[in-house]
Amino acid sequence: MAKERRFTRSGFMDAVNDRVLIYDGANGTTLQDMNLTPEHFGGEKYNGCFDYLAISYPKAVDTIH
Repeated sequence: MAKERRFTRSGFMDAVNDRVLIYDGANGTTLQDMNLTPEHFGGEKYNGCFDYLAISYPKAVDTIH
């Protein structure tokens, strides 16, 4: 059975349930601080393409959120 997530920002979660929100943060800066290798990006072809990490290494993106 999936573990239930508990959110500490109930006001934020109430807003998510009520309307579309855009969440912006320093994801790129945080990802750069992780010292990722080309292998994390899926090889040299995608090295430095932080958007591709959602496919090639989702753990990095999940760590931020």
